[in-house]
Amino acid sequence: MFRLVKWYLDVVSDDGTAFIGYAARVQWRAFRVRYGATLLSRPTGPLVERSTLSPGSGPLADADGVLGWQCHRLGVDGHWSPTAAPILRRLYRDRTGAVDWECLVPAARVRLRVGSLHLDGWGYAERLVMTLPPWRLPLVELRWGRVVGPAAAAVWVDWRGPSPRRCVVVDGVEMADADVADDRLRLHQSDGHTELRLHRARTLREGRLLDVLEAVPTLARALPHAMGAARETKWLSRGELAGAEGVSTPAGWAIHEVVQWQARVAE
Repeated sequence: MFRLVKWYLDVVSDDGTAFIGYAARVQWRAFRVRYGATLLSRPTGPLVERSTLSPGSGPLADADGVLGWQCHRLGVDGHWSPTAAPILRRLYRDRTGAVDWECLVPAARVRLRVGSLHLDGWGYAERLVMTLPPWRLPLVELRWGRVVGPAAAAVWVDWRGPSPRRCVVVDGVEMADADVADDRLRLHQSDGHTELRLHRARTLREGRLLDVLEAVPTLARALPHAMGAARETKWLSRGELAGAEGVSTPAGWAIHEVVQWQARVAE
């Protein structure tokens, strides 16, 4: 009786102002919780985070595929106009549930208002649907990231543990042979290799995953204790494509993370 539907949406403006939004619904045992949160990071100044238990209906797509998200409690009104086709993958399944990764907007031009701030830039949006509780995932470490810009659109999931899973998609093509690290992707091809290098600019967030549930303390306390060990580090970096011939091309802004998990946590 577990179900999580979690939206993740982001945009980075040309000057490096980054916005990340979350809209989630969680059903577990007697709990029925809706949750929304935003993170705003400017090149200078403090990180600004907000959350609400009344996030509204969540993101919706119109007939043209433009994804809109309005959340009055968080002061958010944005539109993600896709420039790439969706990517849909089932990352894991066992007899108790599944994890479906729905990268509905791998790349988009975004216009967003958050409070009094207006942002225009390149962005990304995905929806994660889980019917398997996260503390039951056969997962030790997760690396995820996306690079979006006029020259490239790449997204990756690197799931490490007893049931490893890696998915790397660059400009709509899934790469069968790729290595994932904190600061680069190496794409192996028949004519050599290409690297997507991530020049780290700044840390967007570092801490326990459960900290994002501080607005829902009852739910946080009810989760298995070992979930508190899961930690994430999320960065904003400049992406750069470097080919075998040594020529480098700017690829846009990257948002990427590493999550230290646990292989299997008993409830």
